[in-house]
Amino acid sequence: MALFISIFAAFMLIGALIGVLMLIPVQTRKAGLRLALFCIIILLSISLINNFFLKYENEPVATITPEEYKKIKEGMTYDEVKKIVGGKAKSEEKIDDYSSTDYDFDGEDGLESHAAVSLHFVDGKLSVKSEYGLITKSDQSELDNSPYVDVTDNPENKIRELVNEHLHNVSVEDIEVNQDLGTEKKDQLIALVHL
Repeated sequence: MALFISIFAAFMLIGALIGVLMLIPVQTRKAGLRLALFCIIILLSISLINNFFLKYENEPVATITPEEYKKIKEGMTYDEVKKIVGGKAKSEEKIDDYSSTDYDFDGEDGLESHAAVSLHFVDGKLSVKSEYGLITKSDQSELDNSPYVDVTDNPENKIRELVNEHLHNVSVEDIEVNQDLGTEKKDQLIALVHL
């Protein structure tokens, strides 16, 4: 559709130029004036329709720097985020059952080469922002080498400590701990952590 509108606008521009050239000879002035005005009115109409209804604009795909990421706050709209980062997201995924949308951006000048940022909007407002490798370095080796953690003294505090240590920019809302349901060994726990 955008290609069709661009081609049509180009023809109208050429028509307007031909109309202006037809103003030079006396015998074609009347027809030239009509042609030029018609084409100019059509061009203005295309511009207005594009701006208000179709919005076929060449908006750049933005990346997010650590400084821009820190400026993005919960409660912002997608347009406010675009003003901060200077363009649109790399990808957009609407969740049908809910009025929510996920936007993914590439990170720029982050701690890791493949940094990424994900923004989750609910009802048009930023609900959750997360990043990988932009301002925090991911070190999965520590988590992968220790499948079980001794949390028998104070399990909720130990879980909060682990979350703060390994999952930056995430806060714990609630922790549900079930006693002795991990394995057959005594004092192993299963925890449901709401982030």
